[in-house]
Amino acid sequence: KAERILHIVPLNNRNMTTEADDTGESIQRSGPRARIKVYLRATNLPSPLTVLSQQPDTFARVSMIDQSVGTLDETANNPEGESYEDTEVVHKSSNPRWTWSLTIDYEYGTQVVFFVDIYAVRDQETSHKLAASLNELMRKKGRRFLGRATFDVQDVLGTSRNSKAKRLRKGGVVYAHVELQYETSASSPSNRSLALPDDDRILRLRIKAESLVHTQSTVNKYVSRTTAKPDTYFEVARLSESHERVVVFRSATVKESVCPTYDLAVIELNALRSSSECNLVITVFKLKRRKCKAIGSFEASVETLISACRTNAKVSGFEGCEDAEVSSPGLQLRRGGGESAGKIVVLEASIEHPSDTRESQFLSGADNDGGAPGELALSDDSLCPPVMPGTFIRRPAFRDYTELNIDLCVAIDFTSSNGDPRLPGSLHYSRDGMLNDYEESILAIGSVIEKYSQTKMFPCWGFGAKFNGVVRHIFQCGPDANSLGTDGILNSYRSVFETDLIMSGPTELQSVIKAAAARAKRSHGSASQNYSVLLCLTDGIVDDLEAIQRLVRSYQKLQLPLSLVVVGIGRADFSAFHAWSDSPAQSRGNFKFLEFRHHQFEPHELSRNAIAQLPLDIVENFVGRNIMPSLNR
Repeated sequence: KAERILHIVPLNNRNMTTEADDTGESIQRSGPRARIKVYLRATNLPSPLTVLSQQPDTFARVSMIDQSVGTLDETANNPEGESYEDTEVVHKSSNPRWTWSLTIDYEYGTQVVFFVDIYAVRDQETSHKLAASLNELMRKKGRRFLGRATFDVQDVLGTSRNSKAKRLRKGGVVYAHVELQYETSASSPSNRSLALPDDDRILRLRIKAESLVHTQSTVNKYVSRTTAKPDTYFEVARLSESHERVVVFRSATVKESVCPTYDLAVIELNALRSSSECNLVITVFKLKRRKCKAIGSFEASVETLISACRTNAKVSGFEGCEDAEVSSPGLQLRRGGGESAGKIVVLEASIEHPSDTRESQFLSGADNDGGAPGELALSDDSLCPPVMPGTFIRRPAFRDYTELNIDLCVAIDFTSSNGDPRLPGSLHYSRDGMLNDYEESILAIGSVIEKYSQTKMFPCWGFGAKFNGVVRHIFQCGPDANSLGTDGILNSYRSVFETDLIMSGPTELQSVIKAAAARAKRSHGSASQNYSVLLCLTDGIVDDLEAIQRLVRSYQKLQLPLSLVVVGIGRADFSAFHAWSDSPAQSRGNFKFLEFRHHQFEPHELSRNAIAQLPLDIVENFVGRNIMPSLNR
């Protein structure tokens, strides 16, 4: 995200002096300047949109005015003449700390005033619309104005800790904290006095939590299966020189897992404002129905994170640490009383220069317009100088496999427990162009994965239906063995209802898994970067769970390039699938499960969670089979 910097250049500045140059012409010199960053937080905000005990989802809108000019700062060249910035939404918290910061080029002695407007959003689902269209949300009734706080940069800089508080009329307090990045003197504007190291490198951090203890009980260290799994996220914070806690990163939420794998965190080292030896505080939070609560935290420096990753990776026989599931005994989540709350596994920790890396997100097709979707870009220096051509001297990362080709197989449940597809309320029912849950899942996940296929020809299979009086545990959907892209899969699926099938049972997945494995075996003996993914959609408990678990684990031991992703449709009891998906990697195999209803209003979250484990599965398989990326790019 490009950082917006507000340049405050006031007219008729009393600090502006007039001098004569060598030619006798008068020139104007301004006073000393500084680049500052403003961080915001609030406490005790009210909850006007919800029940009294539920904490609000909030964001802040910051606008600025230069008192010496009397107009809004328009340096951003906003065609609508507006000058404001919006923070991210912090969910279920009356005491939000926003990671967003405002950067200002400030001239000392100038009166610069900025306004902080606090808004509450109705619920988390409405909040997700914020990223798409904040202005549209502002015009709707799904938000409420909580109050405005006015700050003067001079007043904030004049306090002992560079922090100032303002109370809102409707309740709550807003805090503004200012930090100095660098300053220049009036006599030598080009000579900067740095307040922190001028470092434009970035920290790439990816972590996973294991065995989170998210209940009040500290006696039982592991949560029973009957306890609801938490929605969690993590924050990275640091302490300022004035001991003010500053949150510099907040991850996306991972739903319903006690072993969540979080998205890659990319943090500017300048935002950390400290050397690599200084400790950061990493805290894991859970989102409850009415509030957000910390599960546990730990302290670790950047150097500690990288060292732990590198040390454990070397034990595994690799020079690099990316994509290696390693952990350090010191990375233990602790509660306030010191009790253990789980363990953190470091999947990636490295410092890179932004110009050396073309940042990409795995399979994020919605975020890549006009180019190759989800481009698997290599950094210019992502490979160390090779000792000899074509030789890797570090473990490859997922982004190195630029010739990756994913073969998608789709299997759909046609058992009788889905209900009569002609009746509203049944799981296969669709009318007036509206997609049912099966179609929504295929579209959300398939449209992303298909962009990594060279042919886009995918098989679509059904199971659990009866043809000519015989139950088929696998049958072809559509007239052709392969369908062209996601649209072709949807057409093949719909064509099944034009046949004389009878929805039957039982629900068995062995046949479709073996069929997908047969396709994957075609690439097993070659050095090609081919990988297969079986997307299986089912509405309930399967009758051969133990058998398919053995199959999936055996395929992983045989290094078969295949992953199984199961999406639960409807409201059946999927606890056995959840237990399998949350088990350790060694016993889980290349398997991922999620329920559609938990993401039915967020197709991007559905696809993101469905393919979250695929990068690790692919790299582990390719490295195990000694398939290395090509150095000739």
